[in-house]
Amino acid sequence: MKLPAVVLLSSLFLVACDNNSDHDEPGFPDGFLFGTATAAHQVESNNTNNDWYAWETLGRIRDGHSNLNGPDYWNNYSNDFDFAQLLGTNAYRFSLEWSKIEPVKDQYDRAAIDHYHLMIDDMRAKGMQPVVTLQHFTL
Repeated sequence: MKLPAVVLLSSLFLVACDNNSDHDEPGFPDGFLFGTATAAHQVESNNTNNDWYAWETLGRIRDGHSNLNGPDYWNNYSNDFDFAQLLGTNAYRFSLEWSKIEPVKDQYDRAAIDHYHLMIDDMRAKGMQPVVTLQHFTL
């Protein structure tokens, strides 16, 4: 970590720990979201219709890894939400993989859209507010 980032983070920490504030109790405001996050291409696995997959298959990754052999969040998302719930989070930020939603220009995959709805329903059932990133560096 570079020195300016360390100084900034240290300063923010010290301000948050200020004992001379006018607050009765330290804490976060009601409604504050504590969450975890993922990015679709990095965790869903088997995303083959986007620019990152094309880049991955050019042999530029030393050990040959690609998103094909990732953690398979697409099928195991509920387990991740269980872990996030155990951490006490109340929000989950995730991205939509457009190459699954629209695998071919102007052709939408209803099953993929429905799958994202199931993910959102599961998040909410576990007490987490969904925070959706519409585009996370894949085309």
